[in-house]
Amino acid sequence: MSKKLILSGWCVFFSLITTAQSQDSLQNIISLKEIVVSASKIPLERKETAKPVQVIDFEQIQRSEGKDLAQLLHEQSGLVINGAFSNPGKNKDVFIRGASSEYTLVLIDGIPITDAAGLGGAFDLRLLPLQQVERIEILKGSQSTLYGSDAIAGVINIITRGPKEGIFSFDAALSAGSLNTSQASLSVSGKADVLGYNIGYSRFYTEGISEATDNVDTVDFDKDGSQREAFQANFELTPSTSLKISPFVRYTDLTNNYDDGSFADAANIFTSEVFNPGTRITYLKNNFQINGLYSFVQTDRKFNSSFGESVFKGRTHNLDIIANYRLNENFQVIGGIYRQEAKVLDDEATEKDPSFTITSPYVSLLVTGFNKFNAELGYRLNDHSEYGNEGTYSAAVSYDISPRVTLFGTYGTGFKSPNLNQLFGRFGPNPDLKPQSSRSYEGGLRFNLLDQKLSGELTYFDRSIEDVIIYDFSVGYQNRDEQNDFGVEASFTYQFLPRWSLTAHYNFVDGEVTLPLTSERDSTFHNLIRRPKHSFMLSLNAEPIKHLFISLQGQYLGDRSDSFYNSENFQTEPASLDAYFLVNGYVSYEATSALTIFADVKNITDTDYIESTGFSTLGFNMQAGIQVHL
Repeated sequence: MSKKLILSGWCVFFSLITTAQSQDSLQNIISLKEIVVSASKIPLERKETAKPVQVIDFEQIQRSEGKDLAQLLHEQSGLVINGAFSNPGKNKDVFIRGASSEYTLVLIDGIPITDAAGLGGAFDLRLLPLQQVERIEILKGSQSTLYGSDAIAGVINIITRGPKEGIFSFDAALSAGSLNTSQASLSVSGKADVLGYNIGYSRFYTEGISEATDNVDTVDFDKDGSQREAFQANFELTPSTSLKISPFVRYTDLTNNYDDGSFADAANIFTSEVFNPGTRITYLKNNFQINGLYSFVQTDRKFNSSFGESVFKGRTHNLDIIANYRLNENFQVIGGIYRQEAKVLDDEATEKDPSFTITSPYVSLLVTGFNKFNAELGYRLNDHSEYGNEGTYSAAVSYDISPRVTLFGTYGTGFKSPNLNQLFGRFGPNPDLKPQSSRSYEGGLRFNLLDQKLSGELTYFDRSIEDVIIYDFSVGYQNRDEQNDFGVEASFTYQFLPRWSLTAHYNFVDGEVTLPLTSERDSTFHNLIRRPKHSFMLSLNAEPIKHLFISLQGQYLGDRSDSFYNSENFQTEPASLDAYFLVNGYVSYEATSALTIFADVKNITDTDYIESTGFSTLGFNMQAGIQVHL
């Protein structure tokens, strides 16, 4: 599919929408009044931001018991989570619009949660239980101007549960199901005078399946189980109407059994402990607001295998100070400074206990509701202790061509700094690496038609990344390739009855890497491993009777290319993955105001499929349980 064909289709669709929409003065749909914070780092109504924000709200999360965080994200338009339906303990790779996991920045409550000792620095989705999440905001496209390194493909901001109104409330959930899987969570929450609290604990256990696929059927591969315990405490202290102090602490202990790779059984053990304390301070006076965010991330990971024991310890400090001044009802200025200090505790690295710091001042001008325009212009300067300065900038604009149709476009540059393993690690480090840099743009429209029954969004995007860091066994890490990706996203929701709705999204993504062969000749080839060109989801959500909710969902992923390491000939070999279609279902019944019964069923048709060559996937499986709210 060529870019010209995609753009032509976009123009045709745009003309149909603008012809179909009515000319009355109805305001944007109610969902656009929802408050979001990720797009500009300050609370805004969705209709006020020029950036398209995808929100997973609390109701949707409550109706996702039995799923994990990776499976819920996999349902969202533009996201593919490879491993979401493999063995529960297998690693989960986040692909936003075809980009590798390392180009997506994960935030928890607006603060980066990177792993200094990780190979790519990406957050491990297995560490955070969904029961501790209040909502999720997803920003696609380059967000480096506001969020710095790693935000080349987008940002996922996971907002945890805070104090509830009232002196005391109690929430609990208990479920069990296939693979001898069980999950329990409980939390207490409340507010009294100037103090608020939310304290939660969850435990997950499963026997799992064999992580690796037995391709010869001559031996019985053992099951690779997983268990996780997680604790979280959020507090609020409000000494005055202008000042709020919100300290927090999170701790997760994860243990997984894992195999030696594709088609290779083993009795390996992986453990990961994450300790994450911090605080958020907010001061608001008239038209001026300042936020201070601090967090410390301590990660301790250990791999026990036939190769012995490998230990990785990372320490990261994050500090972000954000000031916002409203000039008038249409114009605001946002400015701040961010500092990150990252260290790996490793005596065997080429530089003992390597570390770096990034200091980044940034500024943004925000325009809201000015003659039907919303806009945001921003710039960020990143001062890295190892490679110097890197500047990024961005622009986003939206225009309400009618009360029901909004046209939007964004352009941004981004960067990803080399991580400490690439700069100073044990295998092939290169202290002369440059940051990877990107430019991306997107354009599209949001619409709300047929008396607010039909709403949706259509987007075209294009992204280029230069100085891509690759690993070459002969020379180690180096800047070499150029990556180019483009595609289309289309999502629709149609409410055809008061409590019945149909949601659909379609995604097309294509990409290629340019590999320099000589000073005069390059080689270009498709390289989106495990990422489909075509994917779609169709979901029917209904409340046929009061208190009963039913959801039926179909997910399609098209053909994909893959590669795997063949342990018999010690070579990396190409592979092809067939398309597949999964049918999943969910049902819940609110028996009383305090008790809800639910069941989550995945792969109802027991489809045989592959997410990664040589690794197993889940057949028919289900979880059932109860939720208690007191």
